[in-house]
Formats: sequence, structure tokens, C-alpha cells
Amino acid sequence: MFLVLALLTVGLSGVGCGGGGGTTGGTPTGPTQRIHVASYLQSSASVGVDTASLRVGDVVRLRITGRNNDNEYVAADGVSWSTNAPANIATVTSDGILSAISATGGQTYTITGRYNNQNYTAPLRIRADGAFVVGRVRNSLGNGVPDTRVLFYNAAGNQVGSAYASPEGSFRAAVGTDAVRFAIDLEVADPVPGGRPNATAYHRQFGYGDNEYLGNEPTCRAPLPALTEGATVSLTADVVPTLRTSSPPPPPSGCLD
Repeated sequence: MFLVLALLTVGLSGVGCGGGGGTTGGTPTGPTQRIHVASYLQSSASVGVDTASLRVGDVVRLRITGRNNDNEYVAADGVSWSTNAPANIATVTSDGILSAISATGGQTYTITGRYNNQNYTAPLRIRADGAFVVGRVRNSLGNGVPDTRVLFYNAAGNQVGSAYASPEGSFRAAVGTDAVRFAIDLEVADPVPGGRPNATAYHRQFGYGDNEYLGNEPTCRAPLPALTEGATVSLTADVVPTLRTSSPPPPPSGCLD
């Protein structure tokens, strides 16, 4: 898991979308929460990935990101990066360009970003096999939900891949071909667009296609399309966290019996 440092004041610079989208601008004040190392494909900065779920040949851009008190997405500049992975496994430039060179096997290495005299770390795992899954997490207004973590599971319920959504909400995960279901981490993705911080959350759930799913409940994860070794598969619809409302939403309809 990423090292998440809650309620730490770090002076991050506003760069991207909040719950309702748009640029934050300026430098946020007060505590910054859910700080972690985020990464995006260097060839397409609008697509988020996860350093714990990379593929041989990936080149990604690293950033330290978090949320301010207004739930706005913010990111730090001027971070110095390093890794303890051998050079034949991965390299990281001091300004945060990570190249995944060979598979890590059963070994997990560490990526470190140093900012404001504080170290932020993330696991590094690289696979040589599997499939790609691409998709988008957005809110009910059509805006991407940044830094939403998407988790992938096999039929036994074991996690076999992950990804973080970019500021535009797009993600790409390297997963095992045995992945059959997915879920999202609603700690970030449960949005309150339109300024409704006091709304009641009856169910923490998300929509996908024609059904609603209960967060990351093992019996209520969303189904994946069939996967093929080495191929890229797109989700058939956007993933939409259910808006908090003052009345209960419909019960989740996609749960297993």
C-alpha cells in the first residue's frame, strides 16, 4: 500500500481537478490529506497508473499528490526522486521519470520522493505478463475524479492489479489475465459536487453500465470484460461514484447472489 500521510501541512501547489473539476490555482493553505505518490504514463499524461502494478517497458511520470481541505486535487513540484531497485530492474531520474526495465518477480522495491524535508514512498512492482485494462472514473457532472484507486480481483477474491486515475479520471492497469472483477476506493471517489458537504451518504457505491455496486465489498464488485494475454481491453462504460444525496439511492443491483 502507498504511504498515506493524513493531515500533514506540506504547501502543495494546486494543479488540477477537484471533485467538480477545474483548476485550483494558487497555493492551498491548511492541512493536506491523503498524500501519496502518483504516476502517469509519460506518453499520455492524462492516463494514471500505479507503481505497484507496472508492465515492462512502461515509462511514467511521478508526482506527490493529495487533497486540501476543500477536497481539491493538489500536487507538489520540486520533488527529488530515487529508488532502491537495481538499474537492470528500473531507473528513476531525479525529476521523476521512471523507466520499468525488467520484471521484479516476487520482489517489491521502493520509490522515494523527497519534498520539503519529508520522504514519501511507494512500492515498485513490474510484471512481464498479463493484460491491460483502461477506463475512466468520472462524477455525475462528467468531470474526472483524480487519484481514485481502481482495484482488480480474480475469482478467488485476490487482488491481481491496481491503478490510480489521472486528473482527467483516466487509468490503465497491468493485471493478471485471471482478473474478473474490479472495485474503486471510495475514500477519494465519493464526491460531493455542487457544495453539499453535509449530505448524507446512505450507501457508498458506484455505477458501472446498468448497475450499481457497493464500493469494495467482495460480493458486490463490478465485472470485467474477458482479458487476453498482452492485449488492452477497455471497460464498457465509465465508472461513476454515486453522488451523496439527502435520500437513499436505489439499492445496489450488481451484487452476487
